Amino acid sequence: MFDGEADGDPVAMAAQAACALRGLAAAEAAGWGGDALLEVVESLEAARRALDATVLHALATLHRAGTCDEALGLSTSSWYARTAGVGVGAARRRLSTAVKLADTLTDADDALTRGEVGIHHADELAGATNVRNVDDMAAVVGDLCAAAPNVSFSAWTRQVRALGELFDPDGPRPDDDARNRLAMSWSGDSLWLRGELVGDIALTVRTALDAAADRCLDGLAADARAAGAPAPTRARARAEALHDLCRVSAAGAGPTLARHRATADVTLLLPAVDPARALDATTGHLVPDATGRLLLCDPTLHPVATTYEGSPLDAGRDHRVATPTIIRGLVARDGGCTHPGCDAPPAWCDAHHLRHWNNDGSTVLDNLCLLCRRHHRVLHRPDWHVNPRPDGTWTATTPHGRTLRSERRVLLSAGLTRAPDR
Repeated sequence: MFDGEADGDPVAMAAQAACALRGLAAAEAAGWGGDALLEVVESLEAARRALDATVLHALATLHRAGTCDEALGLSTSSWYARTAGVGVGAARRRLSTAVKLADTLTDADDALTRGEVGIHHADELAGATNVRNVDDMAAVVGDLCAAAPNVSFSAWTRQVRALGELFDPDGPRPDDDARNRLAMSWSGDSLWLRGELVGDIALTVRTALDAAADRCLDGLAADARAAGAPAPTRARARAEALHDLCRVSAAGAGPTLARHRATADVTLLLPAVDPARALDATTGHLVPDATGRLLLCDPTLHPVATTYEGSPLDAGRDHRVATPTIIRGLVARDGGCTHPGCDAPPAWCDAHHLRHWNNDGSTVLDNLCLLCRRHHRVLHRPDWHVNPRPDGTWTATTPHGRTLRSERRVLLSAGLTRAPDR
C-alpha cells in the first residue's frame, strides 16, 4: 500500500493509505468475483483494526500532551468529534478507550494492533474497567483477547461484563440522584428528549405530567371530535402537558393571566426581503409556517435590525454589561459560541469584549461576540485573538499563528438569504 518514500514519515504514510483506500472504494466491486470479494473484505477488516489502533495511539498521545487545548483551544474529545464527524459523547468514549488501553490494558492494545480484536472489543474492555477492578481486569485481558476470535461477539461481551462485575462486587453504589439525566437535541425542526429519572424526581415528574395530561386530553379529544379527526393519544397529551407546565414555570405563580402571562424567549430572524420566512437564531433551522404564526400571534417583540447577510446593525446603547437588547442582537448574529469547533448554544455563552472594557472597549455589538465559558477563558490566554469576518463568521488566531474559522453563521446566513420557495 505504501512506497518506500513514505517510510518513517507518519503523515505521508497516512496520506498514502487514505489515497489507496479511496482508489479501492472507487473501483467497481461487482466485477471482482465472489472469492476476491471475500478476501478484500477480510483484508480491509484487518486494515481497519490497524487503523483503529493507530487512531487510539494518536488520541492517547494528544490527550497526554494537551495538544488540542494548546493549539486549538479545544478538548481532545471536542476536536475529535469535529474531525471524525461524530457526537461529543461518542468521541469521549473513544478517547476513554484510547487512554485505558495505553495506560492499563496494554495487552488489549497489543491485540488490537496485531488485528486479533477489533475496536468494539476494545470499547467493551474499557467500559468494563474502572478504578476498583483495573488490576484484576488487566490480569485477564490477554486471555479475553485470545478467546475473542473463537466466540460470538455477544457471548464474549457478556463474559467481559460479567468479569467486570465479579471483580467489582461492591460496584460504584451511586446515589440515585446521580442517575437523573435529561438530554435534548435538535433534529430538523424537532426537539428530542432522552434520559432517565429516578427517585422522588421521577415520582414528581410523573405525577405532574399525568395530571396535566388528563386536563389536556379532554380538550384535545373535544377538538378532535369537532374536526372529525382520530382521538388523541396519551403520548400526544403528555407532550401538550409538558408544554403547558413549561409555560407556567416560565411565567411564575400568579393569580391572573394578564399580569403573569407565560412566555418563552425565542429569537427568530425575520429577513426584510421575506418576513414570512422565520429562522430560529439558536439552531439555524427554518421555523415551520404554522409554528412561526403561532409564536408571532401574541408576542412581545424586540426588533433587531440586520444586514442582508443577517448580521445585526444596532442592538442598543453603550453599557458596561451587555443589556438584554444587546444579548438578543448577539444571539441573532452569532447563534452561539463563535469559537471554531464549538457548538455551545447561546444559553451557555458569555458576551466577550473584543477590546477589553479596561482598554476603552465599549459594550456595543461590534465589540462583542458570544463565547461559552471554556472558550471565554481560552480567549483570555496570552496571544489568542478572535476577529469577525465580513460574512458574519469568525476567525480565531492561536499563539502559534494558526487561523481557525468558525462556520456557525453559514447556515443562518443561507437560511436568510436564499430565495423564497414559492
